[in-house]
Amino acid sequence: MSIPNAITLFSIILIFFVWARPTSSELASWVQALGSIAAIVVAAYFPIWHSNRSIELKRKSLAEILRVISDDATESLHLLANLFYCPERERQEMMRYEMFHRGRAWQALTDQLAQIPVAELTPQLARDLSYVKDAVDFGAFVAAKIPEWMKMGGSSRPDVVRVLRSKRDLVGLIRSRLPVPPGILSAELTQTQLATQVYEMKRPPCEPLLVEDAEIYWRYVWDDYRWSLPNRVYIHGIYPYLNDFGPSMIELSPMLGGIQEIEEFVKGYCSVLHKEHLQAEDLRIASEAL
Repeated sequence: MSIPNAITLFSIILIFFVWARPTSSELASWVQALGSIAAIVVAAYFPIWHSNRSIELKRKSLAEILRVISDDATESLHLLANLFYCPERERQEMMRYEMFHRGRAWQALTDQLAQIPVAELTPQLARDLSYVKDAVDFGAFVAAKIPEWMKMGGSSRPDVVRVLRSKRDLVGLIRSRLPVPPGILSAELTQTQLATQVYEMKRPPCEPLLVEDAEIYWRYVWDDYRWSLPNRVYIHGIYPYLNDFGPSMIELSPMLGGIQEIEEFVKGYCSVLHKEHLQAEDLRIASEAL
C-alpha cells in the first residue's frame, strides 16, 4: 500500500471513530474485525508481492548475464572489425585471425545468448537481446567469409565491413546501459573498444560515395601514421547488379589545399572510375549476348 493510500484509510477510520463514538465493548469488536480484515488482505497480497519481487530479481539477474555476454561480444566484434582498418595489411591481419582460431568465439557467444529466456525479459531487454544476437550472428558470418576473401586476393568487402561496424557500435551502446553484476570487474570500455575509439577519432572511416546504384568506398593510407595527410588512397566500387571494380591503390601527389583538396580529388576520381566501369560492363554484357 502506498503512503497516500495509507493516510487516506487512516483518516477514514479516525473520522468514523470520532463520529460513531463506540463504547469499549464495541471498540474491541471493531478492532477485532479490522484485524481480521487486515490479516486477510496481507495473506492475499503477500503471494502477489513475492511473485512480483521474484520476477524483478530474475529480470535483473538476466540483465546482468546479458551484460557479461555483451562484454565478450563487444570485444569480439571490435577485434574482428579491426582487421580491416589498414587496406594494405588486411591479408596479414586475416591470416593472424585464422591462425589464432579467434573465429571459434562466435559459436560460444551464440550458444550463451540462446540460453536467455526471452519470455522472462522486459520488452526493452528483449529488444536489446535481439540486437546483440543479430550482431553476433553477423560477426560469425563475417568471420566465416575470411577464408573466401583470402583466396580472392586478401581484400574484404567494404560494404560488409561497414555493416559490421554499425552493429558493433550498437552492441557497445547496449552494453553501456546494462547493469554490472556484483563482484564482476567490467570497465566502461573494453580494452579493444578503447583502442578502436582512439584510432577512429584520429582516422575515422570514410562514408562511401553514392553514384546511382553504386557505392564507391575509399580509405586513406599513410606510410607513416604520424603524417597529417595521406599519401595513398584505396578505392573499391560495389555494385548490386554488375561486377565490382577494384580494389585499387592510387598514389596521391602533395596538395596545398590539404585534406579538403584531397577529398575533392578522390571523389572526382571515383566518379571517373565509375563511368569507365559502366562502359566496360556494357561492353562485357554486349559481348556475352552475342
